[in-house]
Amino acid sequence: MCGYQAKQLFQHIKSVHKVSVKEYRNQYGSNEIMQIGFAPPVVKKIDPVASDRAKESYKNIGKKLELVDVYTPEHTRFLLVQNDFYKNFLGKTKQRTLLKQDIRLYKSIFQHTAILNSAVNMLPHKGFSKRVKFIVEHDYDLNKLACGCGAYTFSTICRKCVLRMAPVDWIKIKHPDNWSDHFEKKITTDNKLLGLGYSKISQRLFDSIMFLMDKKLSEQIYYATNKGEWKIFLCESERKLANQWLYCLDFKFGNKNIEFDSNNGRFPKSELYTNTRDAILKERGFEILRVEESDYTNDPDSVIRRCIEFLLDTQ
Repeated sequence: MCGYQAKQLFQHIKSVHKVSVKEYRNQYGSNEIMQIGFAPPVVKKIDPVASDRAKESYKNIGKKLELVDVYTPEHTRFLLVQNDFYKNFLGKTKQRTLLKQDIRLYKSIFQHTAILNSAVNMLPHKGFSKRVKFIVEHDYDLNKLACGCGAYTFSTICRKCVLRMAPVDWIKIKHPDNWSDHFEKKITTDNKLLGLGYSKISQRLFDSIMFLMDKKLSEQIYYATNKGEWKIFLCESERKLANQWLYCLDFKFGNKNIEFDSNNGRFPKSELYTNTRDAILKERGFEILRVEESDYTNDPDSVIRRCIEFLLDTQ
């Protein structure tokens, strides 16, 4: 229709040409391949008979629940705790199992945890499991779900507070006894901290620099493909200023740092960001040389020479 080529066509013909797959096939061939390597879109048709049957079953369940009395809060908790009975009903669809086994206990759980409806933000498919845990593990005490900011959460700390703090602080709260082990595991396994977002052209520059450096001096060099990027963990005042908790140095040699400003870098290149980053690193005692990717691609020899002079300058 227009010469467009891709691994799949159905999205293009629908959005650009306003033609359905059926109309397109009728025009160009009903047996031709329209996609390679992609599963075709599946539009599930609702079975009206099954839908009506499901609606009717929910109505019947509602009528049964209206006729059932509830256990007291104490007895509800006793039934769940006894022989770890509650563990049989933790999961996405396990509430249906309890509904068949003991409809009275099912209704008691929802009625005695009604306070969670407005106090705690629960995902619908996890609601039942969290209600059971609220009874068994927290003994109906809403204060045990309180975050430091006043919100209620089933996690150690609410999501808003997590977003405002550094991961190291979050790990200290979540694992107070062995937080250092968990933090070490994070910084050695987190792909974002292993330099996997570096540009290949920057590594060519750094490899060239390392090749020309004295072997004894090269042992002090750190960059992504050579022992990993050097990490600077920011203190609380620096985190508030930078809105980050860690800096990964592109190329570290002693107190010298070469920053490679890539055209498609993983860090924002705004003037505010670079000024804040440089100010914090200089306050830490680092000397910084910034290299533009365009300068290196246009004249690599002069850039390499400038970098080596910067690294070996002792004044």
